[in-house]
Amino acid sequence: MTTQDTATTATDDEQQQQQPVGSGNAEAAKYRRELRDTQAELATVKEQLTTMRRAEVERLAEPEGVNGAALWASGVELDDLLNEDGTPNTDAVTAAVTSARTAFGIQAKPSTSSAEGQGTVGESITGPKEQAGWAGALRGDAPSK
Repeated sequence: MTTQDTATTATDDEQQQQQPVGSGNAEAAKYRRELRDTQAELATVKEQLTTMRRAEVERLAEPEGVNGAALWASGVELDDLLNEDGTPNTDAVTAAVTSARTAFGIQAKPSTSSAEGQGTVGESITGPKEQAGWAGALRGDAPSK
């Protein structure tokens, strides 16, 4: 609540005390207080919604290799990244990520290829390596140099 709201509330309370019970001014003051409370609550909810939308856009941008700070620093506005219903537009977020990469020289994340179908990872083509370490030493395998 701001100083102005506090002053207005104090004035409304004073007016209510001066008016006879059941007067129209007291009822109007009550409705003004309710309106101010509702407006303050609405502002809080709007702020929370904006925060959640920004977080979701940042979450969509992160796997593309651009963090939220770089995305917003590129000059993109949140409203430009939302659909008409207020949900994040993935195509717009992808375009903004590309723009941020270009603006700041951020390299795209390298794609990871699957080793599926390529044999067992870490095993040589000719067969398994001799057991190194403690197991090999206990069996009496000589370390290869």
